[in-house]
Amino acid sequence: MFRYLVLAWDPLRPDCSERVVRLRQRLLRNGAWSPSIDAPGLFVATTGSDRRNNGAWPLTSGRGVILGRLFDARGAAHPSGSRATPNGTSLEAVARTSGASLIESHWGRYVAVLQDDAGITVVRDPGGALPCFVRHLRGIWLVFSWLEDSIDLLGPEGVPPLDWQAIRALLLLGALGGHATALDGVTAVLPGQRVRLGAHAAHGEMLWAPAAIARDPLDLPASQAADLLVQTTERCVGAWAGDVGRILMRLSGGVDSAIVLACLTKTRDPESIICLNYHSPGADGDERVYAREAASMAGCRLIEAPRDTGYRLERVLAMALTPCPTSIAGRLTADTDAAHARSVEAPAMFTGGGGDQLYFEFRRWWPAADYLRLRGFGPGFLRAAMSAARLGGQSVWQTVRLALSDRLRRGAPSIAAGGSLSLAGPGLMDGAPDLARFVHPLGGSAHDLPIGKSVQLSQLLFPMEYYDPLARQAAPELVNPLLSRPLVELCLRLPTYLLTEGGQPRGLARLAFAHRIPRAIALRRSKGGMEEHLSTVVAQNRDVVRALLLDGQLVRRGLIDRRRIEDALSDARQAPTASTAEILTCVGIEAWLARHEALRSSAASRPES
Repeated sequence: MFRYLVLAWDPLRPDCSERVVRLRQRLLRNGAWSPSIDAPGLFVATTGSDRRNNGAWPLTSGRGVILGRLFDARGAAHPSGSRATPNGTSLEAVARTSGASLIESHWGRYVAVLQDDAGITVVRDPGGALPCFVRHLRGIWLVFSWLEDSIDLLGPEGVPPLDWQAIRALLLLGALGGHATALDGVTAVLPGQRVRLGAHAAHGEMLWAPAAIARDPLDLPASQAADLLVQTTERCVGAWAGDVGRILMRLSGGVDSAIVLACLTKTRDPESIICLNYHSPGADGDERVYAREAASMAGCRLIEAPRDTGYRLERVLAMALTPCPTSIAGRLTADTDAAHARSVEAPAMFTGGGGDQLYFEFRRWWPAADYLRLRGFGPGFLRAAMSAARLGGQSVWQTVRLALSDRLRRGAPSIAAGGSLSLAGPGLMDGAPDLARFVHPLGGSAHDLPIGKSVQLSQLLFPMEYYDPLARQAAPELVNPLLSRPLVELCLRLPTYLLTEGGQPRGLARLAFAHRIPRAIALRRSKGGMEEHLSTVVAQNRDVVRALLLDGQLVRRGLIDRRRIEDALSDARQAPTASTAEILTCVGIEAWLARHEALRSSAASRPES
């Protein structure tokens, strides 16, 4: 589990320098951490470093370091797109441009920490796979990837106060996407952002401009677009596969994971790839027939594992504290993922995560509106409208009407978004939060884009979580190669009516990989899920859920309604799917709050740093 910790301070302040000496000694005491930079005003240390997956590259000047994993940007266009070790020239360019050249020359999973006469600069890669958070305490900046490392280091003041406005925003929005986290004083460095750490405040600017990329559409014939999609996907997946050793491949039975598996076998021996498929009773929970076809076509071993219908939700109370509450619905296999990875000696687990937004799974009429905005009326519009009607499951005339209405709009498109509010309490809107703090700043820059492309971009701004707060160090390294920057930028440029070729979600991807994945998967329009399994888990844990929620802080503060929870839990088997998902969201928040309280109590008994 690769992690980093950074201490930055004014070396002319003796009080800060003396405190850093104590913090440094505490961190290095157990031998798990190794310093990468140890200079006046800047200390950087890492743990879990493995040059095959993650490493540290100090600048030749000694005034900065790049942490993580890098690939040469030319790798998206050349077969040599493998792991890159920055040379002296590129490292000096990184220093000279305060990290801007790194965004252009490399992609991957990285954070750069740079020092110059003006202070410290932090740059996070546009993919955002490696977390990056900052905090300022008594003249010292902390930059870290794993919150509990900073808490362990700091002692009593290590546990930041809760930001209840953020909890309100999380319930209203469904996710937090801006700089602010749910902990007061802890802020996120956003993907593609450069942040300058000043004497008392941090100042950020975006180096990556995805909206500008989307404004430069690549309107190609479908066959050419499909070829380009295959080439870029194969090279990105192949770059990540590199020399990571044996790979555990989460194979759902859907299009995205089948594509990743097909690309893996282009550069890897199939015997080095072990596929893992989970199944559970119910109409949507068993995709083994598709997973078997994909694994057989790839020549890879397949492990078929049942989802644990007896899962005990008390387990989520052991989750590590993260800057924001994390979803637990996708964490129920964390321990079994780790166990399977250990059993096959696979240090990394690949998934098809991100494919929904990348390849465009949205089953709406939007591609017709996008065509009208980009190309206007013409012989192609009727074909685009017919395809979009098929995609959205509505009539051609209704699709045309909606596209025309969107063409006349001014300002941001009207798109329903946010969290489910069926459990909302009377206090949720009291002191309504400033939601702008919790929304990605680039969201507002995409309003001039066609509606479908605007939605796609907004969804791609959310990086997938890298760490597993349940399995922690036992978890295999998570790799989601479909969210590689070259592939994201390509799909941002491909119009949505191309991405939904033939009126199908992921239509272009299906066409592109038609001969590389099983025909049954390429043609299927259904999508598996875990809804029935999650309902079963809630039903099996009704007493635990009732105790957590009815006596929890969310009810006490009026953020969720006690009576509505009692109604939802009165017979969990009849609870609607959306309510089940919302119940689990609230359980996750309560577990997060409980962990915060436990750490706060524990830290209070420790000596100050």
